[in-house]
Amino acid sequence: EYLGIINFATSYGYYFIHLASFGISSYAIRAVSKIRENVDTVQRVSNEIYNINVLFSIFSGIVYLLGVFLVPKLRNNAFIFCLYSLTIFTNFLSLEWIFQAYDDYKFTTIRSISIRIISIISVFIFVKNRDDYPIYMLILTISDMGSRISNLYYANKKYVRLHLKRKFLNFNDHVKSLFTLFIFRLINGISSNLDKLMIGFLLIYSD
Repeated sequence: EYLGIINFATSYGYYFIHLASFGISSYAIRAVSKIRENVDTVQRVSNEIYNINVLFSIFSGIVYLLGVFLVPKLRNNAFIFCLYSLTIFTNFLSLEWIFQAYDDYKFTTIRSISIRIISIISVFIFVKNRDDYPIYMLILTISDMGSRISNLYYANKKYVRLHLKRKFLNFNDHVKSLFTLFIFRLINGISSNLDKLMIGFLLIYSD
């Protein structure tokens, strides 16, 4: 039952992750890989994409939390949902598109294996019984945050200096291209995830 709550929070958040991502990964890989030899252009385009991702991550996270606190059956497990909201709010820190654009798979592989090992060890140490499911969720969230922070550090150190900007060029051009990718991925994702979401509402949160 308790693991089901976590799975349901993930299923519910799936659509908000899509909104936060807004098709950026596929678009950014293609855009940056074409210009990666031009440092100045990569800097400009990467920051434009990064800032768009920041905006959609914050917007998506806020809408997600509104849903949690406005729907009583979700509010009953607000702690779990609020923890998962961090994954949505920090979606812009994923930055996998930078590493894929530069074909840098060594870092992502080492990072993933290292964090996975630490997570597994932490679960064995801190999760003793089924009532510890909030701790389990906390471990998953901290692991995810650690992965994203390491992404930002490594990307800034090796490839591009990312920072927040109030104004930047080509916002509309980027968003127009991203919207098509977003709709396509959302439609594909609905069919694969909707059943889990409905089962969660019908079973886990039934009175």
